[in-house]
Amino acid sequence: MSSLEDILSRTGGVKMDELRKYLESTGAPGGPPDSDISSSKCTKKFYEVLKSSVLKSLKSGSLTDFVLLMEALRQLGSPSVSNFRKFITFGLSKMMSVCLDQLLLLADSALTFDWNKAMESFVSVIEDISSYSESAFTSICLLIPSLIHSLVIISYKLNSQYISTVVEISRLLNHLLSNCSLVKRSLVLSSQDVYKDVIMIGERLPLVGDFEYQQNLLEMFFRLTDNDRRTDVALKLFGAYKLSKDFMNIRQPEFETDSRVFLNKLNTASGSLQR
Repeated sequence: MSSLEDILSRTGGVKMDELRKYLESTGAPGGPPDSDISSSKCTKKFYEVLKSSVLKSLKSGSLTDFVLLMEALRQLGSPSVSNFRKFITFGLSKMMSVCLDQLLLLADSALTFDWNKAMESFVSVIEDISSYSESAFTSICLLIPSLIHSLVIISYKLNSQYISTVVEISRLLNHLLSNCSLVKRSLVLSSQDVYKDVIMIGERLPLVGDFEYQQNLLEMFFRLTDNDRRTDVALKLFGAYKLSKDFMNIRQPEFETDSRVFLNKLNTASGSLQR
């Protein structure tokens, strides 16, 4: 059987049946990479072929092919592939940002099940790659504004079928933010576009009475903000009402308990608005 390097280096593009068989032979998804991957050379051509194939799969609406290619990227990003850092310099974060944009464009045209599966694969691969090295983590963190914006787009659909995807993206964001310094997190929110997105996401909290959905988004707000910005966010979302004070009473060390108390009050107050 051809190596992953050979499969992804075909001049005519990736043959998906060949890639599928290869991944099945390694036990993917989640299977250990074989020795062929360990010897792969992440050349510019190698990267460009993979990038072209990934974008082609999305533009053609072939989410099944996209999932296969994401799995190939996950295996290429394995710590056993020392040359994966070259992908970062070639523009890995930009490629993933374009992928996210394309996925969001497909949200209304693809079958919900397939789309959710594609998003789940995308999020899972990003999280795995971010853990491979410090440079990989730094590269993936460049996606934070795009991931936050994706929550706006998906949250405004207010469709229960998309709730699981919002939860997965917000979990990924919380994972990334929890490993960023406060300075870096503050820089993210210093962007007016990101700040507007955070407010727009917050406006959906009272409208979707799913606790896991709400708590993960609430955690994202707290990881993004210091006390001053948190007060600002609270006033923007809840005005000078008691809920604003309840929001500010959530303590970081007791986040799970305090957030549950706050969300119970929020959901009680918003019951007639929720879907």
